[in-house]
Amino acid sequence: MSLANILTELASAEDAIDGIEEAYSEVPESLNVFPCVINIPSGGEFDISYGGNTRHTINATLLVARADVPSAQNQILPFIEKFITKMKEDITLNGSCESCSLTGYEDYGVHTFAGQEYFGVVFLLDILC
Repeated sequence: MSLANILTELASAEDAIDGIEEAYSEVPESLNVFPCVINIPSGGEFDISYGGNTRHTINATLLVARADVPSAQNQILPFIEKFITKMKEDITLNGSCESCSLTGYEDYGVHTFAGQEYFGVVFLLDILC
């Protein structure tokens, strides 16, 4: 149950969401296709005394090209429901973890990546291994 394998399986699940053009298990140098999802571990907890559980927190940032805010907003809204539905389908991410829980979303709005502005939302995932 390595973190690298979890990120790979998560990106694979996101790639299967209708309309997502690319999902990254590693942070890319630049973005060329949209909509896309970038998966970034943001923290973790370890319990080595009682069973050895590990918990990872992953931020899955969904980005769309920003032509103008209203059209970007209209493009991204349907993906919130699609993401929720997809994460309910396989909570073990193809056996890479015990459970993957989508705990919410935040930062809906303009995001900057590699010096460019995009419109997006960050999905918060809690992974138990």
